[in-house]
Amino acid sequence: NISHEFRTPLTLIHGPVEHVLKNCPLSDDVRSQLQIVEKNVKRMLLLVNQILDFRKIENNKMMLTLKQVDIVQFTQEILSYFETYAETEKIVYKFRTDTSHQQLWIDTDKIEQVLLNLLSNAFKYSPKYGTILVSVTDNGPSVLIEVEDNGKGIDKESLPRIFDRFYALKNTSNYSTGIGLHLTREYVELHHGYITADSLPGAYTVFR
Repeated sequence: NISHEFRTPLTLIHGPVEHVLKNCPLSDDVRSQLQIVEKNVKRMLLLVNQILDFRKIENNKMMLTLKQVDIVQFTQEILSYFETYAETEKIVYKFRTDTSHQQLWIDTDKIEQVLLNLLSNAFKYSPKYGTILVSVTDNGPSVLIEVEDNGKGIDKESLPRIFDRFYALKNTSNYSTGIGLHLTREYVELHHGYITADSLPGAYTVFR
C-alpha cells in the first residue's frame, strides 16, 4: 500500500519536468540538470514498480500483457538510453545481430526492465574504456539475447546465487543484488524463457 502511495508524487514530479524539457527554452546547464532529475524520477518509478511486481509474483498474481514486436528494433531502442552515458564514460558500446527483423510476443514493460537491469549492471561494473557488447541471435525456435561486459566479473562461488533475492556478492563493498536480478529471472521465466550468467573475474561477465 505504501509503494502505491509513492507512485503519485513521483508521477506529479515527472509530469512538470517532462513538460519543461519539451516546451520551455532552457540553457544547456539547466536542461542538463533537469534531465538528471527526469532520469532519477524514472528510476524511482521503476523501483516502485519492481516492488509491486515482486509482491504480485510472490502471490502468483502476475499477468503478462503481450503484444508482437520486432525484438531487434526493440532491443536497439533500449540500448539507445545508454548511448550518452557510454560516450561520457568512454565505454565501447556495441550491438550485434544476425537477423535484421525478428517478431516476438512479449510484455514490453517486463522485457524492457530485463534489458535495463542487465545494461545498468554492465555499465556499473565496467571500467572506463571498457567494452559492452549486446547481441540478438536467431536461435531457431528461440531468440538469444546476450549482454556482455569486460568489467570486474563475478566470482565462481557467487555465480550460482546472483538471481537470489538480496544475495550479497563477495569481494564487493556492501553490494547486494537486491531484487533486480531476481525479478529479471522471474520476468524471463514468465515468458517461458530462461536466463543464465557466466563470468571470469577480471575478464568478462555475460548474461544470456
